[in-house]
Amino acid sequence: MARILKTPAAPVVTTSLIPLIPGGSLYYTMASAFESDFTTFLEKAVYTLKLASALALGIIVITAISQLLFRCVKQK
Repeated sequence: MARILKTPAAPVVTTSLIPLIPGGSLYYTMASAFESDFTTFLEKAVYTLKLASALALGIIVITAISQLLFRCVKQK
């Protein structure tokens, strides 16, 4: 989309990722920490970190694939 709009990629990526941030799980993680419920806190923290890691991994994979595709197209 950044190429189509001819703008930097950072604003496009940032605005498209904001709805994907695991806000609910982050909220429950912090609520459990403040309530000193460490068992629930650890469960929620692990889940939140898994979600954030999956989101980051997805961004990395798509970026790598798109760069490979653009390099192949430019070489032809």
